[in-house]
Amino acid sequence: MIRADVLTREKQLNERQAKALRFILEHETMGINDYVRLYRGVSRKTLQRDLKDMIEKGLVAREGKTRSFVYRVR
Repeated sequence: MIRADVLTREKQLNERQAKALRFILEHETMGINDYVRLYRGVSRKTLQRDLKDMIEKGLVAREGKTRSFVYRVR
C-alpha cells in the first residue's frame, strides 16, 4: 500500500503503528483487541500509547464508547 508507506515515512511511525495503519486502511476500522492480536507479545498499554500518538499526529480518529472504541483513518 503506497499510501500507508508514504504516511509512515511522513509521520515517522514505528513498525507497530505502520502495521496498524495498514490494517485500518484495509479493514476501515480497528479496535484495540485487533491491535493486541497483531502484537501478542507487546503490552496493551504500549499499544494504547501507539494509537494515542497516531491520534495526536492526526492520522486516525477514535470513535465509540470507552470499551468499544474503534480507530479510523482521518
